[in-house]
Amino acid sequence: MVKRHHMRGLTPLVTLALVALLGACGQTSTRNRTNASAKALKTPSAVSVGTATPTDVPLPYSFPKRWLPAPDGADLPQFPSTIGSIEFSPSSPQTGYLCVVSPDSVNDSPSAPPFVSVTHDSGQSWEAASGAGSSFKTACHILIDQNDPSDVFVEAGKSIPGAGPSLPFFRSQNGGATWKTIKLPILTNGTTYVSSVATVQSRLIVMLGFDGEAGPTTSTLYSSDDGGQTWQQINLVVNGQTMQLGELWISGTTLIIAAGSACQGACGALQAPIRSQRGIRPLSVPLSSQPPSPNYYFKSTDGGRSWTAIATPISNLANLMIARSSDGSATYLVGVGPGTSSQSLMNQVGYYSKDGGATWRQLPMFAGVENGYPDPYSFGAFDTDILPDGSVMTTPFHTTGTNSGNNAGVFLIHPSDPTPTWQPLIRSFNAVAVYPVATATGIRVWGLTMSPNQAGGFLNYFDLP
Repeated sequence: MVKRHHMRGLTPLVTLALVALLGACGQTSTRNRTNASAKALKTPSAVSVGTATPTDVPLPYSFPKRWLPAPDGADLPQFPSTIGSIEFSPSSPQTGYLCVVSPDSVNDSPSAPPFVSVTHDSGQSWEAASGAGSSFKTACHILIDQNDPSDVFVEAGKSIPGAGPSLPFFRSQNGGATWKTIKLPILTNGTTYVSSVATVQSRLIVMLGFDGEAGPTTSTLYSSDDGGQTWQQINLVVNGQTMQLGELWISGTTLIIAAGSACQGACGALQAPIRSQRGIRPLSVPLSSQPPSPNYYFKSTDGGRSWTAIATPISNLANLMIARSSDGSATYLVGVGPGTSSQSLMNQVGYYSKDGGATWRQLPMFAGVENGYPDPYSFGAFDTDILPDGSVMTTPFHTTGTNSGNNAGVFLIHPSDPTPTWQPLIRSFNAVAVYPVATATGIRVWGLTMSPNQAGGFLNYFDLP
């Protein structure tokens, strides 16, 4: 249930600092909350997000794809209204949900469900969920049960960073027809958020994130066997040591967790320089005073009651991404590790698994790609996504010439090809949250496009055959 959300539009130095911190801590970032204005609910008539023409000199190549405005729908907002969050069902991608948020004319009552729209045709059209009123919130965050497209969760309310407990957490098990609130575990010294939700049989599992810094924590992973009335911490003990849990991913009924040595100093979350969809990191991540530590990954098929280690190709594999195939038969993983270069600014390469981490291979580097424009060791310098067919998108870095300090565009590779090679895909993801969704004819990549100074955005897409 974790989709890929990226930090876009950062200046090169800020980006490099952030990338270095993420790599050192061995975690990807988790979701931030979004605010926006909502008044008229209409489809945007036009969205300026790029062209299909060749890129400016000195880039030596063209990109075949460009962002297109989403098809018309009754409940897509028009500026100043924005989409606060959107998700598509992992098990039934024709079903998706979005919420519209507003800093004014809102109802932040904990008992008032947020405004939610639903699609049942892969985003071609949207309609208000039958149980959703006009309660626009100042922030919202949507999650969907990985196995049931009718089981949807929305964290929504008034977002005040550092102000205390988490936002009200709503759940609908009938596609938005009716809603109930669930009381979450409370963590002190800051604002907690839900970064992931899983359901394994009747067990509900949440991973919490945190906006701010706190002292050492034992766990941010909780389970409930009574629908959220009571919660119990899920701890992972290895060789007598209680591990610090990082990020949670879900593939079917399998949970995959990142873990490391317990944080002894300042722990918490680092908020992204821009208010992206995914700018809050897990509460367990060490911050200002902690050195990097090895990353470990474990999986559980019984709702977190027991865990087994996942073998990784290197001990410090970082920035892990996980996706499930369209038919649910495969789990793809990709991460980054240090390369062998002493000259490259990034010095990282990609590692890939098509069988849930049982076996790994190193992805081809960018050496010689497009006349050598991307830095050979800059895999995942800005962002990485796995598509439902197992292909990988990533944005490498460029370090010389006129465009030094810029991303080199988005590239695509099919690791299952006999001789996989990187191909130019699209000029940039800009400041968007990305959702690759399987369709009847291929893959549609949805993007929630937003400017750096805005939290919400508008829906766009491009198609891959």
